[in-house]
Formats: sequence, C-alpha cells, structure tokens
Amino acid sequence: MTARSGLIHGTGNALNIELGWIPDYVEVTSFEATTRLVKAWLGKVIVFTGGGTTEIKAGEWIKTITNGAKARIREVILDSGTWAGGDAAGWFVCNAEEITGTIGSENAQRYASEPGTAVATSDDVSVVLDVEFGVDIDTEIAKVTGAAGILSFVGNADTTPKQAKGFTIGATISADGLLLGYYAMKNDPGEGQGPLVLGVPQSSLWA
Repeated sequence: MTARSGLIHGTGNALNIELGWIPDYVEVTSFEATTRLVKAWLGKVIVFTGGGTTEIKAGEWIKTITNGAKARIREVILDSGTWAGGDAAGWFVCNAEEITGTIGSENAQRYASEPGTAVATSDDVSVVLDVEFGVDIDTEIAKVTGAAGILSFVGNADTTPKQAKGFTIGATISADGLLLGYYAMKNDPGEGQGPLVLGVPQSSLWA
C-alpha cells in the first residue's frame, strides 16, 4: 500500500493535491473550532441494470453506445438477477483514470480489451452513471459531492509546470486561511481486488 499524509493551506478555492498517483481513499481534516472531517472513496462506481446474457467480468471493458464513453471494469458486484437470465443488476467498480468520457444513463457494449474508436453498437448492458462517494463528518454524517467533497485529479500535461495526478479538495472544505490535514492511500498492484465473502466473490454472492 502506498500512503501519503501532510498539511495544506486552505485558499477558499478547490485545491489539486499532486501526488503522482490517484488515491483510492482520502481523508481531509479542517483544523478549526468546529473540526470537520471529510472521507472519500475515489474509485468510480457504475450502476448497471438489465445485463445481457453474456457475463461482464473484471478486467473487461465497456463502451457506451450514445456518448462513446469507455471504462475498464476492476470489480463486479452483482446485486440481483443473473447474466444467463438477462436481468443482472449491480455495480461495476473502476479506477478513475481508466474511464474516458462521461457515462450517463444508456446502453453499453462489452469488450475483452480496450475498445478503439469504432462506434459501439451491441446492447450488452444498461448503465446508469459513474459516481464517487464521500461523507462529511461534523456532528453528524452527511453525503457530500462536488465542491463540498473530494474528487480524483488526473493531472494536466498541458500546463507549465505539468500537474501530476492526485486528488482535489473541494472549495467548501478549502476555506481561506485554514490549515487542512490530509491522508491519502492507494492499493499496490494485486491489492485492489474485491474480497471474498463466504468463500465466493461478490460477482455472484448477492444474486
């Protein structure tokens, strides 16, 4: 596991924290009178419904028919139905940097390897959206997104100097003049696979 912690000065604007890698998980603490802790899991989750009869497995890709967005599947969590029955539903877990484009509510085609520029046409699965999850802990826990949360940052090779990969602290958290503490971690290769539950993977457990 790779981890990094440190302190950063709040500015009132969104802050890109450059680590050279995109974390799987981040915590940011604001050291103020009402201490604030924001936790975020930065892997992307794509909700899928109405799966086709061909099972989509970890390591494969999907490409949406309408927008042409594509994503590599890191883990499949099956919530209900079966692939054989054509009604599989659940979640695809992906790394943020292995998604290109914006995935909305549309149909997608399955690929064994990364798809090229050809337009996807086969309706292999229906996807809903890709999201990141974060919570804000003050006196109670509340879901946060956007400026009030933490996002993955893919870097920017077009700036001078170039900006490395990392994560973005939302402007709401990055209050001007406040000191922020952060902790970020990323699984090393081979550590990010899904867990077994009752001896079986989640791609079949919950159906």
